[in-house]
Amino acid sequence: MSSHQRIVSVLLIASLSLVIPSLLLVHNLTNSTADDNLVRMIVAVDLPRNDDASEDRHRPIDVIDSSINDRPSIVIDNHKDVEEIKTINHESQHKEYKTYPGFTTEPKVVCGGHSARSCSECPQGNGASWCNGECEWRIEECIRSSKLDHIHPDYFRITERYAFQPVMNQNQEYVNVIMVRSPYRDRDDEELFNFYKDDIIFLGISSFEAFPLKSPNPYSVKFESEYYLNMFPGFLHMTKEPNQFFPSNVNTILMSQSDFNLDEPMRFGREHAQDEKIYDFVYSGGDQDVETDCVGWASYNKNFSFVRQALEVMCSSEFNVTGVLVANKNKANTKACTIPPACQGKMVQTTFLDQRKFFGYLAKVRHEEFLLYEK
Repeated sequence: MSSHQRIVSVLLIASLSLVIPSLLLVHNLTNSTADDNLVRMIVAVDLPRNDDASEDRHRPIDVIDSSINDRPSIVIDNHKDVEEIKTINHESQHKEYKTYPGFTTEPKVVCGGHSARSCSECPQGNGASWCNGECEWRIEECIRSSKLDHIHPDYFRITERYAFQPVMNQNQEYVNVIMVRSPYRDRDDEELFNFYKDDIIFLGISSFEAFPLKSPNPYSVKFESEYYLNMFPGFLHMTKEPNQFFPSNVNTILMSQSDFNLDEPMRFGREHAQDEKIYDFVYSGGDQDVETDCVGWASYNKNFSFVRQALEVMCSSEFNVTGVLVANKNKANTKACTIPPACQGKMVQTTFLDQRKFFGYLAKVRHEEFLLYEK
């Protein structure tokens, strides 16, 4: 049985607002039967919520070590059959792999805090302390980590591209699975998929706009929905009636990149539960369209035209609502999107915020239903 037939359960951790992890469970996404032993995987990803269609926001690989600081990850749960999927991954461990001839970047490995063309070049005379990340120090030599033996050698070159999301197990070991989270951005993306699909398991996941369905956003690149619906053996989606869209040979589950694991924000909420409550709400927007007064791709996604209408009522003397409009100013903090005059002094408009600053505003919201902590 091929590795494509053995995919099982997958949990994906992605971002809430600026960078928040989330969880997804993919159950039986490929053609396994009900009697097949299932293995569960967890995917952990750090992605900004305010995606920009015109720029690649996939975080660069800075560190891949025991903490996996700036890298997406997938996790295989402890399970009686966990060794089975490892066996599947190791089936191709010793085969000769082809490399896509159209790569425009030089091959590189992550050594820990820096990168090099190969593991042997990581130490630069500094020995084992400079041999980390994708590499390990063995018998006085820096070589590719044994934890990556079952991973295709080009795995990280592929996942540098926006559409492709890497996957890791709960022991922080990468597995030979890649999530496709958006339409291909250029011809190379599709060529990469076709070139590697027999050596790496590719699954679709709803993350970017309405993907795999075409977006209603008039500022988005257009494609036919049918193009992606039958491309992968399984899809984590967010459609109410998947049978109306996906063909019967594609296994699906109602999960997407916005099914959140809120552990970190919940912890923050508990720690800051006693903070003074001074706001009625927090709105998380996108700063990409500030120069066009919040008219464009990101603002359409965040429905800012409706927000403006709502603010007319919320800021009126009848309600006097106070709030925070996140990422409503440009990064230079020199220009903000226009809001109704009645909102002056009632609304705080911010630049794009890092995660903890964003949480800080959430912790100051008056109503408990907006707070990120458990009772």
